Amino acid sequence: MTETYRPQLSRPQLSKIEQNESNYRYVPNSNFFKGSYWDTQAQELLFQEKFFDAIPFLKCAMDEHFSIHRSYERETQQIIARENNLPSSSNIKDSVARGTDYYVVDIEYNLSSGGESDIIAVRYTTKSRSGTIGQLSVIEVKYGVGAIDGSSGVEKHIIDVERFFSEKKNLDSLKKESIILFNQKYNLGLLDVAKPIEEIDDGKPEFILILADVIPKSVVIRNLLEPFKDRKFQTFDLKLAFSSSMGYGLYTECIVSVDKFLKKT
Repeated sequence: MTETYRPQLSRPQLSKIEQNESNYRYVPNSNFFKGSYWDTQAQELLFQEKFFDAIPFLKCAMDEHFSIHRSYERETQQIIARENNLPSSSNIKDSVARGTDYYVVDIEYNLSSGGESDIIAVRYTTKSRSGTIGQLSVIEVKYGVGAIDGSSGVEKHIIDVERFFSEKKNLDSLKKESIILFNQKYNLGLLDVAKPIEEIDDGKPEFILILADVIPKSVVIRNLLEPFKDRKFQTFDLKLAFSSSMGYGLYTECIVSVDKFLKKT
């Protein structure tokens, strides 16, 4: 091998496909290339342009990296996606995901206005003559009280989302993309849901905060959320999630306003 691949991706994803003027380029995430057996094998295959053969080795290199550099917030995102998307039982009646209201279509989505959203989800809402309608939900996950403040805390993410949705084209684009992703996952058997969706409703999207494993009655949380208790955003509804009987399933009844959240805590 005479060349080492070192392209940088902005988030912990396995790889991506880039388009230039004349063709497409497969770009692996070299953030996980640390000289292990797995990434050495992956780089050799990538140099030979055997991209599909390299994927299992890339996954192993990523797994090895995260076994050392653990992120409980990322693990929480993955559990939320699993619990709300995938069947937990061969019997539909016993499947958790079939009964939840939200389905994850993407994780760590890059907002064009800057910043990232931990989760993009679609709330399975009503049926119309044209088919099933969903509602767009942008979700931010914070693990522990220490993660909710600071340079990448809750307030910063609210500002990022407000800036993103201030341009209608961003909302329209995300709606179209979410429908495509939802239906792709449905067709691949990656969503335990009865039917695909036909459209996203015209109402405001939700911006949901999931504060995982935070201390009840935390003064930090109360001080942070109090200014948003009576604030109304023009382009989205700010909400917070409660767990359902210690689980990670997302149900409409457990997604509440800031005011209701503060009353419960």
